[in-house]
Amino acid sequence: MPVIPRAKIKTLLSSNSDLSKASLATRIMLTRMRLEVSNSPICIDQKVSELESVLNSKPQIAEDLASI
Repeated sequence: MPVIPRAKIKTLLSSNSDLSKASLATRIMLTRMRLEVSNSPICIDQKVSELESVLNSKPQIAEDLASI
């Protein structure tokens, strides 16, 4: 399982980078989190923690994010 640094997670959540290489589940999850961060930028640290928790339980998502 690739390790995704917090800085990269923050960038993924606050950017509009292309998600077409990721699985559908990863795209849906990141799109939801990006919308939440866009609507409330102060919650980015909470979303980073949430995504880190998901990455620990679902290594295939970490592989998707490493390819973005």
